[in-house]
Amino acid sequence: MADASIYPFVHLPQYSIIICQICQFACLSHEVPRHLQQRHGNIEIAERQRVGQRVLGIPELLRNVDDLGKLAIPPPSKEPIQFLAPPRSDGLQCRKCHYISRHVQKMQEHCRETHNWQNPRSAGRPLSGTETTVELPWRDGIYCQRFFPSRAGSRWFEVGQKAKASRKQPGITRSSIATLSGLPDKPPSLTPEAYAHVKAVMEREERYHQVENQPRNSSRVLGQQSFTSTSLWLERTRWHLTFQDSRRDILRALTQLPNRRSLDTDVFIGQGYKDGDPDIVSASISEQKIACILGAMDPVLDRCEQTVHHTCRSLLCWLRSNQMNSCHNKEFALVAEESSRQWYRTLWKRFLAFVLRVCRMDKRLQLETNLTARVRTFTFFESIWQHRVWNFVDTSKGVRPNSAACGERTADAAIDQGDDAYWVADEGFERSEREVYPGHLLIEEYGL
Repeated sequence: MADASIYPFVHLPQYSIIICQICQFACLSHEVPRHLQQRHGNIEIAERQRVGQRVLGIPELLRNVDDLGKLAIPPPSKEPIQFLAPPRSDGLQCRKCHYISRHVQKMQEHCRETHNWQNPRSAGRPLSGTETTVELPWRDGIYCQRFFPSRAGSRWFEVGQKAKASRKQPGITRSSIATLSGLPDKPPSLTPEAYAHVKAVMEREERYHQVENQPRNSSRVLGQQSFTSTSLWLERTRWHLTFQDSRRDILRALTQLPNRRSLDTDVFIGQGYKDGDPDIVSASISEQKIACILGAMDPVLDRCEQTVHHTCRSLLCWLRSNQMNSCHNKEFALVAEESSRQWYRTLWKRFLAFVLRVCRMDKRLQLETNLTARVRTFTFFESIWQHRVWNFVDTSKGVRPNSAACGERTADAAIDQGDDAYWVADEGFERSEREVYPGHLLIEEYGL
């Protein structure tokens, strides 16, 4: 059971470390204040200081970098550590030692320098029909995790060795793909819609297996048809098409939460596209207002959760359903774990920060970054940004408006907006966020 008093951290006494449940990697106890400041600036300063003091009071923790030599590595038979990032399944392990890497080049370098291995194959891809079967000095398909993303404690270690055999479930073979992809033109028991869906699924599966044996290079371009950028999940979400011409560094920077301790400085988003172009930044004035908007999300969602506690089962079953005119057999329920609750809220805030920053970009930057917003989306968020309540709010500290001080003015301004503003918000949630947990809460709150 995780100790809520040191959230977002959890203590693992068997390894003498703490793990950030949100970032999903370990943290040294003396680095907790800096970690909270840089990565979780949305947490209040007093709360960050309290958590730091509680962590320092835990005995036998790894304190600093010098203690990383004492870091205990779990045996291969150990199950994956729950609070770390999910184990990767593409690990490569040296057959002569326990070294693990996820990159062929690094594994080859290790084998050459440590075990004097010589690569029997020459450079380049072998010609068809000339391949020879040579046992490589490493094993592949290793499930591995690591405690830290960098420095001394970042070595990968094998997990779930005993359960690995159970993971190898029989899948679709190449012969079955060929058979299924050659479906008859007029299947007797399938409707045209079902036939088209099954055929599309099998085509995606076949494309995935076709690129599986390609060289596993590090793909930096979304949409590149290599194994590193091809998966059934990407095919379903179509992210590689949606963000095909977008820079990943800009996408990540746009989703970061505002740092309340540095709201008086512009936030760096990314470098300009051409030499001499100024850096892409989010103005400090915009960051202050974004912090105020995100700070208002917690009381809104708190009120929504209270509404759920006083809602009948039939409405909660309807809320969980994907169809407007039908109900689910189980009711919508609040998440039980506090860590999940905070994680959902953090994701929702990052999403709002992303949309708000995109809407504040000028048109030229939106076109260059391929992040143009729809007219209705832009109009809705612009109405929030230009709302008259901001005339009565000091946004310099990034604190949400005090309801007692400006609640009456906010209500008057909201009444002047009319029902159309609420209609736009309701339709947006219904169409795009209906499957999202906070979206369920907001829909029910508005409906009741």
